[in-house]
Amino acid sequence: MPKLQNLKKDTKKIAREFGEVFTPSWICNAQNNLIDNEWFGKKNVFNKEILNSWQTVENNIEFPIGKSWQDYVKLPRMEITCG
Repeated sequence: MPKLQNLKKDTKKIAREFGEVFTPSWICNAQNNLIDNEWFGKKNVFNKEILNSWQTVENNIEFPIGKSWQDYVKLPRMEITCG
């Protein structure tokens, strides 16, 4: 069953039994963007936030001087079990 349907059905039960809560994708995106804004030193590197969504930026990614895509990939991000 898709998570959203499951949430509507028994959110409180899931949270109580498993400590699991639903975080909308647009909030996860905004959290990642905060980290990216700091690391790149500018906004909208990968996407532009629009209300409760985002629009992908289609330009090539320019990395700051002294930083590479390998450095970016090695950065710690959200908890691996984050849904």
